[in-house]
Amino acid sequence: MRTSLLKYLLIVISSLSLIFIMNCEGPEGPTGPEGPQGPQGELGPEGPQGPPGEDGNANVISSEWIRLGDVATPADTSLIGRNYTRYHIPADQLTQEIIDGGTIIVYYQLLGMITPLPYTLAGIGGDEDKLITFAPFTPERITILSQELDNTAWPINLNTEFRYILIPSSTPAKQKLPDFADYHATMDFYGLEY
Repeated sequence: MRTSLLKYLLIVISSLSLIFIMNCEGPEGPTGPEGPQGPQGELGPEGPQGPPGEDGNANVISSEWIRLGDVATPADTSLIGRNYTRYHIPADQLTQEIIDGGTIIVYYQLLGMITPLPYTLAGIGGDEDKLITFAPFTPERITILSQELDNTAWPINLNTEFRYILIPSSTPAKQKLPDFADYHATMDFYGLEY
């Protein structure tokens, strides 16, 4: 019986030693080669709709400030019984389509004051009031017209500057248009530089 107990004890100790040896880790070996690419997984569900983006101004055209004396020569003219001094400002991107259905805004600047046309200058010291307006009669140019309100042609100071904005009829309208009389609000609305 003693021998069988000893054998039994030897088997238990050997088994425990074998289990202990098997659970010991040696140093980690080098990384093996990369396995082949697995199959493509299924496409996941579509994400939610994002918020609508802000309308752009891709079709809006604006000029730089144009000094009248650099581009135009005054000429007296008569339109519908009214006498004016006329100036032509080049507007290469003004098309018949814009004239017929788009929006054309012209700003006047002199001595730091910016205002949209038409503009009436109040007479000083008994002078007549004066009108500066514009007319897009033909493509590729904007005609500036000036007169005293007593129907006398009146030449504009040639240092006066003008800037135009052309908005084709195909340009999508944003929620609410700005007050075009506010130059800075209009520039901000269309993302244009001052």
